Amino acid sequence: MNIALIYPYYLPVLGGVEKNLYEIASFLSAKGHKVVIITNQLTETTINILGSEDVRPAPNLPLIEKEADNVTIIRYSLPFTLSSLSFLRRVFRQPLHYSFYISRILLKIARLFNIETFYAAEPPSYIALYLTRYLPNSKFLISSRKIAGIRSNTYINGYLKKKIAQEIFKSFDTVIISNVNTVLYEHLKTISPRNTLFIPNWVDTERFKPYDKYEAQRIFSIDGYDKVLLSISRFVPEKGIVRVIRAFSQALKLLNNKKILLLLVGAGPLESQIKIYINKEGLNNNVKLMKPLSYKNTLYPIIYSTSDVFIYLPYHDGLSNVVMEAMAAGISEIIHSYVRGIPTVVMTYLNMVGRSIDKIARTILSTIESCNDRKGYKMREISEKYFAKKKLLPLFAKVLLGY
Repeated sequence: MNIALIYPYYLPVLGGVEKNLYEIASFLSAKGHKVVIITNQLTETTINILGSEDVRPAPNLPLIEKEADNVTIIRYSLPFTLSSLSFLRRVFRQPLHYSFYISRILLKIARLFNIETFYAAEPPSYIALYLTRYLPNSKFLISSRKIAGIRSNTYINGYLKKKIAQEIFKSFDTVIISNVNTVLYEHLKTISPRNTLFIPNWVDTERFKPYDKYEAQRIFSIDGYDKVLLSISRFVPEKGIVRVIRAFSQALKLLNNKKILLLLVGAGPLESQIKIYINKEGLNNNVKLMKPLSYKNTLYPIIYSTSDVFIYLPYHDGLSNVVMEAMAAGISEIIHSYVRGIPTVVMTYLNMVGRSIDKIARTILSTIESCNDRKGYKMREISEKYFAKKKLLPLFAKVLLGY
């Protein structure tokens, strides 16, 4: 079968959506299916049109690239003139001008590659797929399967917006909610109850697993610390990275033992602000910054095992991929901000904190003192039971293929 995966930004290092698309493509191609990943050139024009402040241009990417056997990436360029219509994004909260434009591209690629199944991740993509029905010569797409993927917190509020969403969603064979967010699922289920499924983001529990801590620290040149805290995220406001470093700074002042390291892995627009704060507070001996590792890098899963405590303080709802990876790695203590939508079975074992820097700092102190390997085994058990790739990816593929 010929399958198209549609997503505005396809670079596996960027986040959970890209990781999962990469694994979907790899799984399907291994089964003999042909996969086309349809995405954009990452230029300033693309970023301005889509309004994504935390994405950086990636120049000189090939227009067509063979990522693996039976997997082709097509990166199309957006015309500069589309930028003049960016006011539509502010008015409608979605870049409709982008979706209108790429709907024509989708139609051309569908005919060229004889696409039988479309999976469109995130609103700009699935709105574009919906709009293909209004284009000339779109009749040959009638028999194709069309699936919308909800992979981020896409809440739809207001009577008119819900009516529009119902019209769009009912045109798809299936709407798959993958964000691990119970509140979002219940919200979207009321909008499109007939065809909505919940298949949560998964974690590769065969790659992400407990690894010897001291060997992991040797690999990443971490030496001379009694405890290590790890935080992996994009350096953007919604991920709460500034809260992490402020709370750590305060906790460090309360500790007699200063041999504590905070390892921050990531990149983004807040990086300069973070470096200034580190220098200002004299944290150079206790905070280490590291650029993000590619998901395909064999060292990426091992980095979790360098730590005693994983800390992640987002402002957004739901459970992120990095937390599930930390659970699969068997990290015993995970500090997480108190947000909606985290499944109860997971929340029970997290150290949930509010927005008070003082309380977060005290939670850091208590978790450092109470690390319990048995709790790490339980974290690992939950990830294998509910979020294992080996269970969820085949199920996801069956939905895509219509089995």
